[in-house]
Amino acid sequence: MEAPGFQSQGLVHSLKNLGKTGVAILYTRLQLVSNEIQEEKGRLIELMVYAVVGVFCASFGVLLLTFFIVVAFWDTNRLAVLAVMTLLYLSLAAAAIIAFRNKLKAHAAVFAATLTELKKDHINLSA
Repeated sequence: MEAPGFQSQGLVHSLKNLGKTGVAILYTRLQLVSNEIQEEKGRLIELMVYAVVGVFCASFGVLLLTFFIVVAFWDTNRLAVLAVMTLLYLSLAAAAIIAFRNKLKAHAAVFAATLTELKKDHINLSA
């Protein structure tokens, strides 16, 4: 039979190892969260740059196109042309908003890999 001091030392050692393992798991998961935050930040910055440049250029293009069309029909139907162009732009804006919303919904959930790993950890620790 083993001495009581040996059992308590083994228990303390096991608890320390359990604590170290828990901290290591937590550290790994926090690194994963940090990586995902950096990736998401880069993606959002890239999307914002594309959006700003696209809106800026499209706005000037649309303005010049509208001006050209109105001048072309100045003597005949300038109000009708303005009405048609307005409806066209509003339709395109609605389509762009719908496409933007669909793109946001199609993107994978933020921190999906972290949540998957945490779920695996929970299952492994529960078993």
